[in-house]
Amino acid sequence: MKGDTTHFYKELAEINPSDINIGRDAPLRVRRHLPGEEAESKSDQQLSISIAELGLLHSPALLKPENGNPEDGIVIFGHRRIAAAAAGVKKIRVVIVSYPGAEINKIIALRLEELSSGAALSELEKIITIDKIAAFSGRPAEEMLPVLSKIYGRNISSDYLYRLLNLLTLESNILEALHTGAISTGDLLALSEHPYVDQAKAAFLLAGESLSRGKQKEAVRLMLYLADQGKERWNKFLSDFQRGEDSLVESLHNACYPALQNDLKHISTIINSIGLPRNAVITPPGNLEGGHYTLRVKIRDEESFSTILSKLDRFSRGSGISTLLNILKGKKH
Repeated sequence: MKGDTTHFYKELAEINPSDINIGRDAPLRVRRHLPGEEAESKSDQQLSISIAELGLLHSPALLKPENGNPEDGIVIFGHRRIAAAAAGVKKIRVVIVSYPGAEINKIIALRLEELSSGAALSELEKIITIDKIAAFSGRPAEEMLPVLSKIYGRNISSDYLYRLLNLLTLESNILEALHTGAISTGDLLALSEHPYVDQAKAAFLLAGESLSRGKQKEAVRLMLYLADQGKERWNKFLSDFQRGEDSLVESLHNACYPALQNDLKHISTIINSIGLPRNAVITPPGNLEGGHYTLRVKIRDEESFSTILSKLDRFSRGSGISTLLNILKGKKH
């Protein structure tokens, strides 16, 4: 869009920034927080101070309303500058733009161009952008896939698109956790795939903890593992869990412990069935959340080493490997 002024008309106007709609309901606002709002960032505060002292150096752009005053126009870009100016400036100069025939695609291109040059969007803001752009286009979201995929920098499917949009129905505190990175989009979608897991309840548990990324992924794995043991066990954990001395991850470990121990016994039985000599030992992972099987061999002579390799070869061609993988994937055995 840079340099493209085909059918582009503009005029300047002076407007009280407080009269312009930049609330979360604004059609093209995608930022979770703006200057002057609760949870504003330090850079938002600095922008407000700068505009109060120096004025607005770059004018926001509004789409000219068909009827009404300029301030009734839809903000195409500059939401953050308008919000920062509203704290201490009575009038700002804005650009009022219009396109013959309301060429929505050009407006969307302008909006996406501005977003690409600003601060990186959070995971939540990416989803909000998809929702707002699709709604503004007036077309079904799947028809906008080529444009909406640009927000993620890769092609996305219509199924993935609607699963993302469904996350916007979650409670505000969970959405805030998604915005801050306390919960990831991938984890929320993984939880939504399990028939027994109530995504909102699971997300609520995660949002209430200050977990590192590693611990968060561990908690999600344990949640899914616990739910694999049956709906009754998962619901019992939800009813029993209380935030106290034990963290969420510790509580999940305790809830999963019987099943984990049972599976580790199965793993041990399978490995023992290989019949390796005493100078060769396979050690399984300490838990079912990842890790590696470790083979330790003391080579005494060529014959014993050949025996070990032969036994491992027979095992790999049998059902043992697939059984181990099924256990690790939480499948029944």
